[in-house]
Amino acid sequence: MKTHVKFGLQTALCWNILLLIAIYIRALTKGVSMAYFFDDGTGGWGLSFLLVFWSGIWYAIGAHYRKEYLSEKELYRAKFPLLEKKTFQQAFQRYYFSRHAKTLGIVFATAIPWYVIGYVREPLSGTDFTVIAPLMVLSILCFWYYKKYKPA
Repeated sequence: MKTHVKFGLQTALCWNILLLIAIYIRALTKGVSMAYFFDDGTGGWGLSFLLVFWSGIWYAIGAHYRKEYLSEKELYRAKFPLLEKKTFQQAFQRYYFSRHAKTLGIVFATAIPWYVIGYVREPLSGTDFTVIAPLMVLSILCFWYYKKYKPA
């Protein structure tokens, strides 16, 4: 199996597992069964179609980024052909992930005001801080990683 197909399937599977965990946690906190989230007035067909559609999107994202990763790895190898395999792999991973860490840092940082605008109706509560604090930590960690290993 080609690596981009395998990576796309893994990405879609991870998405579905995270979604099920989120639905399970939400069902526990609301005190309802998990079937509650699938009753959308269409007998479950509407949400089922949406879940299959989003799984396809996550498959495409995973496959695309695997192809991009491999092509950038080849370009990086052409720039530094004398590096031994282990050193090259570490250097390339730092380079590649630091580029994406900046983008992720921006996404996490901008998610905070959008969460406050969209979901906070009264003064901030403990629940709000359990959402905002991890977003802040993730944003700081991503920017730190980007600054430490940023591409030259």
